[in-house]
Amino acid sequence: MTALRIEKILAPAANDRTGEFQPLPLSLLAGGEEVPFEVYVKVKAKAHPEALFLQCCSRGEVFPGHWQSQMQQLRLSRIYVRQAPGEEILPYLLHNLKGGLTRKNWGNRKKAVLICEVALFWLRHLFTLEVEQISEQMDAGLNLIECLGEIIKRENNPVSLALGLWRQGDLYAHGLHNCLLGLAFARFLGWKEKDARAFGLTALVHDVGMTMVPKSIREKATPLTAAERRLIGNHPHAGFAILRNSPLFRWEALLTVLQHHENGDGSGYPEKLQKRQIHPWARILRILDSFEAMSSKRRWRAARSPKEALWTMRRDWERNQVYDPAYLSLLLNFWQGAGYMA
Repeated sequence: MTALRIEKILAPAANDRTGEFQPLPLSLLAGGEEVPFEVYVKVKAKAHPEALFLQCCSRGEVFPGHWQSQMQQLRLSRIYVRQAPGEEILPYLLHNLKGGLTRKNWGNRKKAVLICEVALFWLRHLFTLEVEQISEQMDAGLNLIECLGEIIKRENNPVSLALGLWRQGDLYAHGLHNCLLGLAFARFLGWKEKDARAFGLTALVHDVGMTMVPKSIREKATPLTAAERRLIGNHPHAGFAILRNSPLFRWEALLTVLQHHENGDGSGYPEKLQKRQIHPWARILRILDSFEAMSSKRRWRAARSPKEALWTMRRDWERNQVYDPAYLSLLLNFWQGAGYMA
């Protein structure tokens, strides 16, 4: 308990850069129960330039229920775990999430936040697995997609919900953002639920092939070399190869992963396909993927507003026919109906 009596010398860290630690929402810890992993809090001493991670609960210890209220008083809404095999943590999170989603005192958006947090953790874990292990994890991913789909169905303005769930831009947040947009857009298009769920899962993991690219290249802020561009350009092929053995991935989903960087004018990659050769799901994800990239902050530029991103895409289409015009027009109508094009 003494580890939590820190308010006089410590304050919550200002940012969420974690290094070897991963964040988890405090709400998903079950007070009064054993925790199957070490729990840390991230704090910053007033006179110390670096954030500190303090262990407050050991693996197998009971996490006292009254600690949550203490942490909330200290404005600590998250706890942290060391980078560790997800098999130790994911079952615990999924079990507690299932219980939380039945709580009547949790609003729709709070539930959505928690689902997204678990989805990000799941995605980070998935992208560290050996290829032959990935298909075993897809059931959990589909369950998370089903939960998000139910949340979006209850929202009057799913666009606002999706933007409100935006996270700091990285490979995992990029997948989550595309998934949220995809589920919301599928609802707008009137798709059957099974198709919307399949597309949502595809959007969530569409960049799994990027795990074959070193992080130093993925996050490089300076221009890429020709060899580095070729390596990144191969990630759709790599993603297709990784996912093709998963029974949950339909042929449409696999083609979407393979073709999500193809352009209608034949200028895309990896196969330089023309529009008629590109699967409709891939044409949609190409549009959503571009919008997400423009609307998210990158190390080398600021994020564009949704309206600016959409009009930029419209101008790009008028110049070179990159996007499917029918789906781009529908997306513009979708955002206009949500009040983002005024």
